[in-house]
Amino acid sequence: MMQASTKNGQDFFGKLIRSPKGLISSGILLTLILLALATNLGLVGFDPTAQTPMDRLLAPNGTYWMGTDQFGRDFFMEDRAGEYGWVDN
Repeated sequence: MMQASTKNGQDFFGKLIRSPKGLISSGILLTLILLALATNLGLVGFDPTAQTPMDRLLAPNGTYWMGTDQFGRDFFMEDRAGEYGWVDN
């Protein structure tokens, strides 16, 4: 019985890796999880709660990939912090 379960798992992951859609989806999911973990460790970008009034309401650019809000907070980092909340639970 244990072998059948292992075989089914191998079949699922084998099909997932052989499928272009499955491979792309897995890559995106893995990237989001790694970004969330790196954000929590402080390895990526700015503090998601830090306010910089001089940088308020900026359009996306090289520094702020998704722009900033009315308080100058980086949308990209706020999104990563939200992902970590999902990964952590």
